[in-house]
Amino acid sequence: MKVRRDRPFAGVTTLCGVAAIGLSSAAHPAFAQDATSASGSPSAPSATEKQNVLEVVTVTAEKRTEDLQNVPISITAVSADKLQAAGVTNLQQLDTLVPGVSVSNIGGGVSFFVRGVGTVSSQVENNVLTYVDDVLIPNQRSVGLDLIDEQQVAVLKGPQGTLFGRNATGGVIQITTREPSDHLEVDLRTGSDNYGTWRTDVLASGPITKDLGVSVMGSYTTQAEGWGHNEIAGNDTFKIDGRVYLRGKLVYKPTDAISLKITGDYEYNRGTTDINEVPYPGTVLAFEPTVVGPDGYYNTRTDLPNTTRLQSQGVSGDLGINLGFADFRSITSYRTGAHDWQFDADRTPTPAFNIFDYEEFSDVTQEVQLLSPSNQAFKWVIGGYYFNNTNANDPIVFDFMGPFAPGPNPLVHEAVFGSEEATSYAGFAQATVEVFPGTNLTGGVRYTTETRSLTGTDSGTFKSGAVVLFTTADSSVSSNNTSFRAAIDHKFADNIMGYVSYDRGFRSGGYNISSLTNPPYAPEQLDAVQAGLKMEFLDDHLRLNIDGYHYDYKNIQLTSFTSVTVSQIVNAAAAEMYGFEGDLEAKVTDHFSVTGNLSLEHAEFTKYPNAVFSIPLGGGALALVPGDATGNQTPFSQPVQASVGFNYTMNSDIGSWIFNLTNSYNSGFYFESDNVLKQPAYDYINVSTTWILPDEHYSIKLWGTNLLDEHVGAYAATQTLGKVISYNNPPRLVGITFEAQF
Repeated sequence: MKVRRDRPFAGVTTLCGVAAIGLSSAAHPAFAQDATSASGSPSAPSATEKQNVLEVVTVTAEKRTEDLQNVPISITAVSADKLQAAGVTNLQQLDTLVPGVSVSNIGGGVSFFVRGVGTVSSQVENNVLTYVDDVLIPNQRSVGLDLIDEQQVAVLKGPQGTLFGRNATGGVIQITTREPSDHLEVDLRTGSDNYGTWRTDVLASGPITKDLGVSVMGSYTTQAEGWGHNEIAGNDTFKIDGRVYLRGKLVYKPTDAISLKITGDYEYNRGTTDINEVPYPGTVLAFEPTVVGPDGYYNTRTDLPNTTRLQSQGVSGDLGINLGFADFRSITSYRTGAHDWQFDADRTPTPAFNIFDYEEFSDVTQEVQLLSPSNQAFKWVIGGYYFNNTNANDPIVFDFMGPFAPGPNPLVHEAVFGSEEATSYAGFAQATVEVFPGTNLTGGVRYTTETRSLTGTDSGTFKSGAVVLFTTADSSVSSNNTSFRAAIDHKFADNIMGYVSYDRGFRSGGYNISSLTNPPYAPEQLDAVQAGLKMEFLDDHLRLNIDGYHYDYKNIQLTSFTSVTVSQIVNAAAAEMYGFEGDLEAKVTDHFSVTGNLSLEHAEFTKYPNAVFSIPLGGGALALVPGDATGNQTPFSQPVQASVGFNYTMNSDIGSWIFNLTNSYNSGFYFESDNVLKQPAYDYINVSTTWILPDEHYSIKLWGTNLLDEHVGAYAATQTLGKVISYNNPPRLVGITFEAQF
């Protein structure tokens, strides 16, 4: 099943072939229930659940719970059991199951791209926003989440300019976690892989009183051996020294009309997982021109170990009151955290250039909503949103040595204290009315006003001990924007709905806090026309959702390097994107189910005259010069992406068995606007076998991910010292997981 790199559609052929074999071999009856407990973990199905039909999928894409098939938005929703069966245990692996999604990781800042819209800057909000239980997680250091107690992950594609207008030009990822159950439940999971990565999860849920319920989750992960080794400093690379997740949730419902939810979470992560760059294949780096590259994709050769540490925590309150004529909801959140890292920026054994950074971040959000009852022909929602966010380098330090500190009195130390504060207010409204039988018209608008302020200092210390203040910063920029949505949908039959929509998304401008002298970047705007069909056939045995789109993308915010030390966000002129996506789910027999998806996209710059290009200077060094990227493919957009998954369940005298095979193909993408650094096409093949013992309390799962051992870059960049890439995506992993449920 290996895909030839010179055949971009070979992976699609492979997937179709496997699908045909799987469908033809499943022509005998059995049961097709997704063997999943109420907690989202594998368990044997009961007799009443053995129905050969698709499950109804509900989402909250329009601030109310609705059947996915009735929402005129392109959405891919994946349940907990499907994520676990496919080996998706972390949000960074979401591209395995969701078409049109790719993920970047630079220095622990996780960025999601949807249909090629996203950012690789680790110090700004992403274009694709992440919400956990309707609470925004704005800092990219905090969104690379392990999936532990989730019920569903839903990806809303395209600009969400009305109901989720907080800079969501690319889309929204909604994570829904488990609510407290009405009886005591305890779920214990532990397991390891071929690198000695031990992960243990504990989940408990139940009532305290008849009005008060609680759920708690705890997870701890440690790793015995990294994916690679630093041949100079001697430490392991891509190694988790310790990772902790905690979440607690209290739900109080004194009456049917009032509910209050209080949630708190905590994350701590330490290791060498985030910053391990190596020469891009076929290139060398300055200061080590004889080294073509390290032995292995995960091995480095730096004199300074690259380490990171993250601490993040938050608390939120969600109050709901049924007023009769409408439902009132208030969502309040406060989050704070810190991230520090050290990085050998010359990436070689030569002591030349190191970076040390301590970042602090915090945010406060407040959202209020008033929603009409869902059973009315005229449905509406109005609301307001407040957002305050601070992101600071406190400080980021550059140390210069050897070739970076020439002359008798060189600069040896530079410290940049930079802090950006964003304050935003927004009001929004959306309404849907049935204008003809089976035909609905939706209109929405959001007005946003935002101010961003920058404060900071940049100072240097010379070898003589003299300290010089290079610059200070104290400025602000403001922007106002009106974004909107217009859509029409029609029920052609009870199980077929079509829609057309026009959406405008907005992302505010801001500052580059690591380089105080760079000018602020301007807001970007994305206009999207989308049309789709949501269909169910064969008496609820087959679900097929398809969507086509066209984007007009202006003032695009992109990250580029102007030197080895300075990365900045700049505005590209414009791009055009259009494509097709499809999601399929089928209950073939009582035993056998199939899922599949396909994404085809064309994305190119229609005008970008001042992109960054490079000229070789010899010895791996490069000169960065302006160039015209008009007509080039936009970064992280993928011409072809497809996956297919097979799930087979059987009973036996010694228990139940669940078998899964998931194959995900990607035709590759470019990392930068000059279209030089490219991730070639790749196939991810994941498999799992779960044995559930007859008492249904215990299970054992054998699993393997990335069985072809594909090496997929999460980030690559052109800098003055050379071309670098980091393979943050996992190599081949095989492991075993034990689970107990009570």
